[in-house]
Formats: sequence, structure tokens, C-alpha cells
Amino acid sequence: LRPKIDFSKTMDLVKPIIADVQSRGDDAVRELTLKFDKVELDQVVVNPKELEEPVLEDSVRRAFDVAYDNIYKFHSAQVRETLSVSTMEGIECRRVSRPIERVGIYVPGGTAV
Repeated sequence: LRPKIDFSKTMDLVKPIIADVQSRGDDAVRELTLKFDKVELDQVVVNPKELEEPVLEDSVRRAFDVAYDNIYKFHSAQVRETLSVSTMEGIECRRVSRPIERVGIYVPGGTAV
């Protein structure tokens, strides 16, 4: 079992970082990346179409293909039709599944690493 962690101290550290990024945007992201990751960013967002095609060994490329197929199959199975229920006159509740266009995440590590 993983140890239980008291995240209250972590949140005390994270809240000022979030506030800094909210108020100063990309400038804060650049400074914080330099501070924590020791990397100086030329740009914060990279257009994937501008990246060079990676050179991979065949075994690595096949592993990516297998992973892609598995992930695609799993998430395709989660797609649901829209559910619509009239709970009372004039009230209709719906469950709608729609994909997220893009997501950004930074994971510095943790107990699973």
C-alpha cells in the first residue's frame, strides 16, 4: 500500500504558484520552469506539426503502436450515447459525452515514481 500523504502542506506551496501563473501567465511559467526544472523555455506551447519526426527503433515504434491501439480500444468502449430524462414537466436532464479538445498537465513525481 502507498503511504497516506497530508496534502495540506503541499497545497500551501502550490497555491502561490497557481496564483502567479494565473496573474502573470507565460512569463511565470517560463520563470518557474527555469527554477524547478532548470530549463529555459523559448516558447511555452509547441505546435506538434512543427516538430521533426522522431527516429525510433522498430521495436520501440511497434511498442508505441501496440500502446496506441490498446488506449484507443479502451477509450472507444467508454463512448456513450446521450441520455435524456424528463424528470418533471418542463425539466429535462441530459448526460452528454464529449471529448476534451486539449489538456495540459505537469507531473513532477510522487509516491508512484
